[in-house]
Amino acid sequence: LRLNDGLWVFEDNDQPFEDFVAAYGSETLLDVGFGLWLYSNKFFLGYSLEQLSRNTATQSGESAGYEFTPHHFFSFGYGFQLNHYFKIVPSVMGRYSPLSPINMDYSVRLEYQNRIWVGLSLRKSNALVGLFGLYINSNIKFNYSFDHGLASGGRDGLNAHEFSLKFNMLQNLYDR
Repeated sequence: LRLNDGLWVFEDNDQPFEDFVAAYGSETLLDVGFGLWLYSNKFFLGYSLEQLSRNTATQSGESAGYEFTPHHFFSFGYGFQLNHYFKIVPSVMGRYSPLSPINMDYSVRLEYQNRIWVGLSLRKSNALVGLFGLYINSNIKFNYSFDHGLASGGRDGLNAHEFSLKFNMLQNLYDR
């Protein structure tokens, strides 16, 4: 974990994270997580749990009392076949931590022949996200997203690009 002083962006009433950023510049922490993903050609359902190790952050070797808490993530989506070529897939993803309220992302994507897709997502009610994906073959998938901040308080115009390349090393149990 390394924090860059010039890139901090805080949400309203985010005092615990603001205190953490002020106290720590760099930490090395072990984290353990768990995830489960169920899917078919019509729906998907996922759950993951992060920060199971409950690390305690330190500063100069002394315990500072800042403990990382488990974070729960869940997602669900269902694909509606519009015709032989197109499918629309609305989905929702939620995040929960004992120290914060549940945050929800609402998304919809349009798939063409299970090969290429485009979509939109509303993230935490303060970012609009454009999505693009390409199934290169049955084992390789490319994704791109562009986040544009919508909320006031310094987040207007905050943009982020994310690229991912997914490799499936084992044969899928379900043949697309």
